[in-house]
Order: sequence, then C-alpha cells, then structure tokens
Amino acid sequence: MASSALQVVDFGFDDNLALSNAVRQPLYVPEEKKRTALRQRRRPKLRLKSEVKRIAAISVAATAVLLMAAALINVRIQIVETQNNIAVIERKISTLESENTKLEAELNAVFSADKVEKYATEVLGMQKIERNQIHYFEKNTGDAVTVCNGKEVSK
Repeated sequence: MASSALQVVDFGFDDNLALSNAVRQPLYVPEEKKRTALRQRRRPKLRLKSEVKRIAAISVAATAVLLMAAALINVRIQIVETQNNIAVIERKISTLESENTKLEAELNAVFSADKVEKYATEVLGMQKIERNQIHYFEKNTGDAVTVCNGKEVSK
C-alpha cells in the first residue's frame, strides 16, 4: 500500500498553532479503500431500511389488533343494547298481560247473567217470562218444500 500524503489546511491562525488547528485531509485515497468506505456507509442505510420495514410491519400489526379490539368492543356494546331492549320489551309484555287479565275480569263482570237481567228489567223495561206465556206446538206433518214450478215435495 502506498502511504497517503496529507494536505494541511490552515484556518488563518498563528503559524505555531497552524498544525494543531489544521484539518488534515488525504490527497490520495486508493480505489479499494473508497469502495470499502462506501460499503460501510451503505450498511447503516440498509440497516436503517430494514429497521423501517420492521417498524412498519409492527405498526400495521398493532393497528390491526387495535381495529379488531375496537370491533369486539362495538359488538359487545350492541349485544348489551339488544339485551336491554329485550328486557324493556319483556317488561312491557308483562304489564300488558296483567292489564289484559284485569280487562277480561271487568268484561266478565259487566256481562254476567245477573247484570244483563238487571239491565234488561230496569233500563229496557223487560219482564221475566212466566209459565203461562210459553206456548209449545207440535208438528204432525212432514216437511214440505214448494218448488218454483208449483209442485210440492215432502220429506
């Protein structure tokens, strides 16, 4: 390998301090060293790219998990709301059934035989039938039907 020559760059300081404050830059860098230096500079970029990809994958996975958790919470909320609605409807059904039973009892009380008789006699002025008002008759002949052409048919 050839020795590298150094170029001294002075920043305009005192000559005695010039070497200590100078920036030393090589004048000649062999091609092989340039490639090695370039590879070493690229490796962090490759590592950085792989890190970015890994972080992106983790972010996507975390987002998917959060979305699934949110969906599960939403489904649970809907289940609870539906259960509450069912409970409300069951209470309404119970109330309506008890009201129906009460109304049926009132209806039966209004249309009882005693009340109908009382209404008929007091409001409508009707009377109870007596035995002498009942007439029975017996039919001694068979049934007769008259047909439109004037013939009578009996059974």
